[in-house]
Amino acid sequence: MDKLLSLFSSVLVKYLGHVFTGHDQVNPLELNKKRFEVRGLFICYIIFLKFEPDGLKTKSIGEWLEEKIGKDTLFTKIYTESSDRLREIIESSVCELKDLNGVDPAFVYELMLGVESSNENSDISSIKSNNYRNKLGSYYTPVKLAEETTKKAIEIYTENLVSNGKSDPKKAILDCCDLKFVDFSCGGGAFLVQSLQILRRKMQSAGIDAEEIHLNLLKAAENIYGIDVDCIALELAKFNIISDLNDIDLYRVISNNFTHANFLLHTDSEFSSEEKIETFASGFVYHEVLGLQADKLLKYDVILGNPPWEKIRFEEKKFYGLYSSLVSKDHFKANRTAGIEKLASEMSGLASFANAFNSEIEKAKKSIKKSSFFSLSSVGELNTYALFAEAAVKLKANNGIIALILKSGIITSQVNKKLFGSWSEGYKIIAAYDFINRKKIFQIDSRERFCVLILGDNKRKKFSLRMNMTEPIQISEMGHEVLVDNSDLKLINPLTKMVPNFSNNEELHFLLRMATDFPHFLEVFGNAKFGRIVHFTAHADFIVKDYYKDYLPIYEGKFFHQFDGQYSGFNDMPAELKYNAKSSSRVLTDLEKAQGVNPYARFFIEKDKWLQLSKNHAGPCMLAWRSLTSATNNRTCIATVLPFIPASQSVQFLTGEVNDLIYLCGLFNSVTFDYILKKKLSGIDLTQSVINQMPVPGQEVIHNCIMFLGQEAHLVVHIRAIVLELLKSDKRLAVLVDTISEVNYSGYKDISFLIKLLDLLFMYAYKLTSIEVELVLSSFEKIYGKEDLNWFIENLNGLNLDKAISSTSTNSTHCTP
Repeated sequence: MDKLLSLFSSVLVKYLGHVFTGHDQVNPLELNKKRFEVRGLFICYIIFLKFEPDGLKTKSIGEWLEEKIGKDTLFTKIYTESSDRLREIIESSVCELKDLNGVDPAFVYELMLGVESSNENSDISSIKSNNYRNKLGSYYTPVKLAEETTKKAIEIYTENLVSNGKSDPKKAILDCCDLKFVDFSCGGGAFLVQSLQILRRKMQSAGIDAEEIHLNLLKAAENIYGIDVDCIALELAKFNIISDLNDIDLYRVISNNFTHANFLLHTDSEFSSEEKIETFASGFVYHEVLGLQADKLLKYDVILGNPPWEKIRFEEKKFYGLYSSLVSKDHFKANRTAGIEKLASEMSGLASFANAFNSEIEKAKKSIKKSSFFSLSSVGELNTYALFAEAAVKLKANNGIIALILKSGIITSQVNKKLFGSWSEGYKIIAAYDFINRKKIFQIDSRERFCVLILGDNKRKKFSLRMNMTEPIQISEMGHEVLVDNSDLKLINPLTKMVPNFSNNEELHFLLRMATDFPHFLEVFGNAKFGRIVHFTAHADFIVKDYYKDYLPIYEGKFFHQFDGQYSGFNDMPAELKYNAKSSSRVLTDLEKAQGVNPYARFFIEKDKWLQLSKNHAGPCMLAWRSLTSATNNRTCIATVLPFIPASQSVQFLTGEVNDLIYLCGLFNSVTFDYILKKKLSGIDLTQSVINQMPVPGQEVIHNCIMFLGQEAHLVVHIRAIVLELLKSDKRLAVLVDTISEVNYSGYKDISFLIKLLDLLFMYAYKLTSIEVELVLSSFEKIYGKEDLNWFIENLNGLNLDKAISSTSTNSTHCTP
């Protein structure tokens, strides 16, 4: 595969160099068309050599394509209309290729989409980049994941046939060959091919003879449908199907079931295939010419696929990155704008193309938002995976099954609550299998979460749920699912009714107990004001890199840690480390903190702009926590009290009564709160909606009077006093630290022990049992070991039974009022 990719890179550079070297200006539309031509023709040769290993020595590829698939088909046209020079370059590159029998052309094409050309300083070169793949949303599905997803869908469909008395197991499999299968974003056809392979294996297991199997598979192939905006990928899907059935003559039979269109754009207008190809080759993804005709919106029995997970918006880094690597690498908007202007002066028509590209996206967004087809999913910033999912439900035939791979936000994110709520309340959800991409099933962020969502008509009301999976084979494992119904979701997440992040019944019952016994954050701290104000892109016109008078430093999430507002900064860091994609800060030493050294920012905002943005907030300080996080992190919530200062989008904060902020700092950093949070957070953004649904000890609990470490006071007073002791090293919070308190913990210098005491007090506040303590600490094994578990259980029991605290920690006693 590496050799094929290297050959393609070489061909791309040679041909574009041949076409554009010496041109003062390059038209982006022409550049896109030439890139399309190279990709299309290179794949033509791969397919030809796959079917005819010695073909280049004995046959004409043009004649072979015309004979096998017809002269009016895409690949035949690409070959006959391509330049002689490009054919010469490719043939000289691939002539030595041997044994492509095991090569999947669709996978080769996917890798090719990640190879782009750069013409910096008029020097054509190839670069590895995902700008084009991201624009298309073209991350094709690994075979095993497609297999497990498709297998589950077919098994559920056949089980329903048998349980409804409409068929016996053997006949149910044969009946599936009469079903309409579809993938609305089929790419190279991974799911469609898997449907044939799974039907084949199931018929073999049922003892059906080979001839009958083949006839039924031919019938099944005639009932397969595919749609895709990428016409090359669509052709590859057909070839993969006929390759699986070893019958290239089937190409003409199945072709009418495959449609070149953007599934999300619906139109009554009719455009020719040539117009569609020309539009896509020019670089458009959203365009009225690429709309799907209304008569193609059929009802289907089995709907499969992995639709794009992209937001529908004009993203200048992705767009301009196709024409300049310098633009895509610059993460500071002001600099990028200057680079774009320079690029536009060097490329004829780039500005007008960008305007047209953006205009078509805006028209598409308006069309989608007006369409009743997407009435529940067209909320907020449009996200393609939700739109595809709603459309699938509308196009499902009676008794049909849907199996889609979507971002887990479809079942966990507040933005999808109307759509998900309609499914859960209407008993449309059959199963949901949530994955963490830790083992790189997809070549994207390892923290990314996605799910296999099975929709249909659920007669049993409860749906199967399994969270935190890492391998596709786990879909087939029995006995690990948790059965959930809509009432559970309403109790645990009353504001959104979305799925929490639990893995087993023990965790589900714990969350239900917490939700039953304690109010939610919004009920207790409804006066708190949440904020995430400064945005590096939205407010770029008011942000600079260097400090000037009347500018304020912008705090970032990496600057603070638990109870530590001076954790790290860009102090003494060189510019190349401060401003790259993954900027590096430096952890400040204890000596620097003692000397009053604060984190040095890399961005600064106009003071007047900050005052305008923050006018709804008041008070000397704020409770801040890192917004970007994950349930798989060692600590999901990292919070501290900071002076009220500008903070970037990587920071969430709230303002309110000072004593509440001090108490909440202890709560947010406690392991009990963090454990519950891990079970309720499935994304990587710890937002207001998640916090508002967190169960928290009520006022009657935290105002219980207890004797703790020889000091008698309300529980909340003990907690605030310990938190103030942990915060006192930050000189900026001197006003808070000097607050007079009924109790004092200044004699305890061990920070880890103070934090341990806080964790104990919050276990008491949440009324944890010994079993629940063990459950909570199981997620914090890097912090607390077996001895700590025993210590917590012993001292918690002591608090609950009004007995002396363990002598291993202190000889103080506890007494209830």
